[in-house]
Amino acid sequence: MYRRCIHGACAALALIATLSARAEPRDAADIAVIRLDDEPAPPLERAPETLALDEIVVTGEKIARSLEQTTASAAVIDGASLEAYNDASVSDLFRRLGNVTASQDGTFSIRGVGNTGPEGFTYGQPVITQFIDGVAVDRIGQFTALNQAWDIERVEVLRGPQSTAQGRNALAGAVITTTRDPTEFWEARARARFAELGTRQLAIAGGGPLGGGLSFRVAGDHRQSDGFVTNTTLDDPEWGATGSRLGRAKLAYRPRALPALEVVATAMIGEADNGNDGSSVEYETTDAAPRTAQDNTPGASDRIARLYSLRARYDIAPDVTLHSTTAYLDTRDVSRRDFDRSAAGESVTDTDFRGRTVSQELRVNFEALGALRGIVGVYAGRFDDDRDIAVREGRIRLSDFAPLPLADSILRLHYDSTSFVADRAENLAVFGEVDWAISERLTATFGLRYDTERREITSEYSTDRVDASLSLPGQVAGLPVLGPALDALLDTLPPLDVGPLLSLTPIVPGTSGRQHAASDYDAWLPKLGLRYALTDRLTAFATYTEAYRAGGVDILFTTGELVPFEPEFTRNYEVGLRGRAWDERLRYALNVYYIDWRDQQVEILTADGAVSYTENAATSTLWGGELSLTARLARGWHIDASLGYAHTRFDHYETINGDYAGNRFVRAPEFTAGLGTAWRGAAGWFASGSVAYTGDYFVTPENDPRETSDAYTLIDARAGYAFRFGSVAVFVRNALDDDHATYRFRLEPGPGVEIPGTLIAHGPPRILGIALELRY
Repeated sequence: MYRRCIHGACAALALIATLSARAEPRDAADIAVIRLDDEPAPPLERAPETLALDEIVVTGEKIARSLEQTTASAAVIDGASLEAYNDASVSDLFRRLGNVTASQDGTFSIRGVGNTGPEGFTYGQPVITQFIDGVAVDRIGQFTALNQAWDIERVEVLRGPQSTAQGRNALAGAVITTTRDPTEFWEARARARFAELGTRQLAIAGGGPLGGGLSFRVAGDHRQSDGFVTNTTLDDPEWGATGSRLGRAKLAYRPRALPALEVVATAMIGEADNGNDGSSVEYETTDAAPRTAQDNTPGASDRIARLYSLRARYDIAPDVTLHSTTAYLDTRDVSRRDFDRSAAGESVTDTDFRGRTVSQELRVNFEALGALRGIVGVYAGRFDDDRDIAVREGRIRLSDFAPLPLADSILRLHYDSTSFVADRAENLAVFGEVDWAISERLTATFGLRYDTERREITSEYSTDRVDASLSLPGQVAGLPVLGPALDALLDTLPPLDVGPLLSLTPIVPGTSGRQHAASDYDAWLPKLGLRYALTDRLTAFATYTEAYRAGGVDILFTTGELVPFEPEFTRNYEVGLRGRAWDERLRYALNVYYIDWRDQQVEILTADGAVSYTENAATSTLWGGELSLTARLARGWHIDASLGYAHTRFDHYETINGDYAGNRFVRAPEFTAGLGTAWRGAAGWFASGSVAYTGDYFVTPENDPRETSDAYTLIDARAGYAFRFGSVAVFVRNALDDDHATYRFRLEPGPGVEIPGTLIAHGPPRILGIALELRY
């Protein structure tokens, strides 16, 4: 159906272009001007044509600087570029940026450091912070529809540590998204997008003045897809189906009597329904086709985020501005997963994660205070993270605890367990940063943040049931007549409750009771930099920054043991160049960095593999660089290119599970590159295309060659026609139908897993689509 719609769209595109061309008014120079007096009309003067690139201002560091003055490795993408390249989410644009990668499951990395940490553990505090309209989004919120690229003003990606300005959890970088604010004029837009695999999007946005200095803006975005994974066990061809909804409302107050004041209130809600994670499993005992799943239990994953904020700006003096951001964030992730991902077992994991954040930031920006300009601010936040996990029909293998090869075939042990973790953090910080113009060409930057954090954790675990039942070994079950008869007899025997007995052994953990621990940490985070204008068009710089992630306490729920861990720190050295050339039509940037990571927090499994905990067990070295350029080749035609190299290595990482020294980080491709071009003609036609390359990477710190991604190259394209009130376009994603895996993870026999196999997440296949957008 969708393919027929796309083919018909091509004919519609040509028809609309023809009709619009006939209705389009002629150029102003060709229209006769009739004057009512006798004076001859003066000749029309045209502004001199220029192909110089527009100046880009980076605001993510909270001090407005031009891209040439910004020493951070920054990429700034405005809303027009997001639309030109057909980006569906903020993660889509990552593919075109060097040293930034994104996966289908929503995880991403900057300079080889994943947002969930260098070893890939998903429950820890993130090391890359995402901001939406100045508010930090927690781990759950990063995977909701809040990140959909609709009605976006701009996105800034800052590679490298941002702890001095952004604070906690920005050790490896920050992604800052700004949505469109209310305007003083009426505006409306709508989009309908349809593509293969049942992909569809319906979105609206608009607003205008209400009078009395008030104006509003609303936006809504609904998306669905049937996915590209088929469940062969449940005969479900839409196993990987997804859906998302985004709603956003803003109210701005700009009183005419007090033009120095601006207040913007925002309420937004983002939902994501990923019933099943879209990954497939290939078992060693089967010949499963790619993009198929064998789960015998339907999954569920419902994520929701509600964000409320109040931003205020007041110009105290011509060069002094007070900024305030007050925010409340509430998130929840409820999911169910087939524990062993097979058609054999009955193990199911239910999780309920909840997050709550309350934050307040006050800062003063000052300009032209002598030779100084900068910021001074304070920040306070409370962060609650609750996690409930329940395992039903989990499988226990006696052979994991004793050399009893036939025990698992004769005696089957199943258990139910529940656990609860409440993690609380209170964060206070004072920060400042200044640029000092020492001379006309030399500028020094000084920044400092004092950060203090109190962490409290409460944990409780219980084994609710352990049943034992008899079964036949495969050799006996296969005997004619006798095998089925014995199997039927064993099925009549009720399972035996062996929980009280096994709780006295290391095989089954008992009930831990409620455990509680608290810790306090603080840190001074300096930033130093020098920037020198070698010429009017070439600037060199060098910076030194320190970043950290606070420590805390983990609790081993199997024993109740408290396991504290200390803060981790990075020392970051960076040099680079910023330049312009070709009559201001070319802009380029080069950053080279070296990072020394000490007391690194990594997740460690206990000897029996039952639980994990955090330990300062690693040190690492990272180095690499990014090169990017933007050029305007002709009027309406520009090109963007980016190249990144990231070398990540654990210098020391030795645990009871193995020695990982010399191994690469998780989700850390060494080479990444992106090339994009967009063209818009004077007659209304437009086109764009991009090529993105991501090198292969490991998905576990063991660096097992069986647990890797594929290197892949994705080509996207879009072409269409813009008429007076909108546009129509056709597009293709993954034009070469590159079949690649973004994730491979070994499933070894153990608790809840009976059949060895490999969990594989495939990238999407080629998708053709059509998009219609209307504007007023």
